[in-house]
Amino acid sequence: MRLDKNNEGMTLIELVISMAITAIVLSMIIFIISVAANSFRRTNENVNLQLEAQRTINQLSALAMETSDINKSDKLADPDVRYLLKGTTGSYSYAITFIKAKNKLYLVQKDTVEEANVVNPLDNENEYLLAEYVDKFEIAFEDKKTANISITFKLGDEEYPISKKVKLRNAK
Repeated sequence: MRLDKNNEGMTLIELVISMAITAIVLSMIIFIISVAANSFRRTNENVNLQLEAQRTINQLSALAMETSDINKSDKLADPDVRYLLKGTTGSYSYAITFIKAKNKLYLVQKDTVEEANVVNPLDNENEYLLAEYVDKFEIAFEDKKTANISITFKLGDEEYPISKKVKLRNAK
């Protein structure tokens, strides 16, 4: 028995077909990887948005519980909103400022409400920044001792509304 050896190699057509198949397989792999990466990025942004929302609402509700009074300031024009939280005797007072154009929420802490109300948080954004990606912010009152804090966070197409009802312990 004799084996014939074929040493002719691959033809040009075989080479072109194999390169085309390889290109198709590689493009499918790259497409799958890019879809997975985009999905991971969107999920990560959504989780970060929810964490930011939880942290912000918890901090604001803790401050509101300890204040004696919450009033809306008249120093800013719509759509910018500023709420003044008056501290009890011996504690700090706060100004919560929402600037719609920047989608940011700022918190200024001072000894008195008057001092907190005159501070422009844009003068030192890093010190006063409380939250980013804020689309809407409002504090509504049910009565003198109950406030509802509502914040809507938005990043890209993702929106995350969050609200919390707070009893003002020190309200009169």
